[in-house]
Amino acid sequence: AREVTEAPEEIEERVDKLQALDARNDMMDAIRSLTEDQQQVLILRFYGGMSNAQVAEAVGKPETAVKALQARGLRSLRRILTDADRWSA
Repeated sequence: AREVTEAPEEIEERVDKLQALDARNDMMDAIRSLTEDQQQVLILRFYGGMSNAQVAEAVGKPETAVKALQARGLRSLRRILTDADRWSA
């Protein structure tokens, strides 16, 4: 039998990292299910750290359209991830 030499804290830290990665994969899967416009807006906004005005300029849409795409995309993500949690529980 192989002897475990890692401290409990190290194992717990590794599990935490794997769970964070799993959550990120779930988020990316959920984002991929959105419309292309919603994906673009949310990725630029939250992963790219851009303002609504910067996103609007980058995607060539009015800022009001960017805000609407963001709101619809976030609503869809919330629904998708809530449903996923419900099924995995």
